[in-house]
Amino acid sequence: MVKSPLLTIVVTTYKRDIFLELALSKILEQNYDSLEIIVIDDNPNQNSNSTEKIVNEFVGKNNAQIKYIKNKKNIGISNAHKLGFSESRGKYIVFHDDDDYYTNADWLTKAVNIMMADPELAFVGARSFAFTEDEKREDNLSCFGKITSKEYLKNFTTIGKPLSTFAAVFDTSKLEAAKFNNMLISNDTTIYLRALLYGGGYLLNEYIGMYRVHKNSLTKTIDADTLLLHIDEKELLLSELKWDSSEKNDFYFNQSKMNLGYYILRNANPNYRKVFGWINKKPRKNRNKLRLIVIKFVVKKFMFQLLKIK
Repeated sequence: MVKSPLLTIVVTTYKRDIFLELALSKILEQNYDSLEIIVIDDNPNQNSNSTEKIVNEFVGKNNAQIKYIKNKKNIGISNAHKLGFSESRGKYIVFHDDDDYYTNADWLTKAVNIMMADPELAFVGARSFAFTEDEKREDNLSCFGKITSKEYLKNFTTIGKPLSTFAAVFDTSKLEAAKFNNMLISNDTTIYLRALLYGGGYLLNEYIGMYRVHKNSLTKTIDADTLLLHIDEKELLLSELKWDSSEKNDFYFNQSKMNLGYYILRNANPNYRKVFGWINKKPRKNRNKLRLIVIKFVVKKFMFQLLKIK
């Protein structure tokens, strides 16, 4: 019997042992027969080694290869993704947060079979439920089956993406070609966008897992530096696209509008000084349009607040 290609699952964790235990148990319930699991522990100050003990309990189960890496200093999830990617040996790779988990044991097998049947694909994604302690809701995916690289990139905000990256299997070689470790920031959105530089996506209309939404994250203040770095990463992405200038401009300003609007409307006190300072460093041809995007959201935010007062 021919063994399946090695699939690496990079699990990033930070002070959430209970969630990690559930995530690992559900990964090992998958019926895929060739798994490498790399757990990146980003909590250097833990003296009890409780995370390592949990990981060791799973070693040898389901024939999975498990590697535990404890960072000597906190590097953040973006750099933890890069570290896991550098350590991985799999033909395919998944980036899995410690608080999400699978509910469909066939998921990884299905995803790899689709990837193997179509080498042009950069990733196969699927649906998952977002949930809190009080409710469960569906994702916002609007298109299924194979989507070409250009079509997906141009319509990324309307097509949507799987919730986080645990619900997608990526072709490692496509991420290598896309210079994964040179990314300015590697969160779920930017990973999907990078992957699409070198292949299409396939979205499976099946629910395969649960994406945990913490109550404090619903009201958490978004850091301006991180938000602006997202836009800079998307600007860097443009240099890799073989599109005409008008297509690149549409992509850049659509993504900028989405990110800036999210930041301004979600924060009680946005750092406008930092935002406008960032805009002033952009190419002159882009500054006025970026300023107009910000001003429109400032007005929108003001109108929302005015209506609340009334």
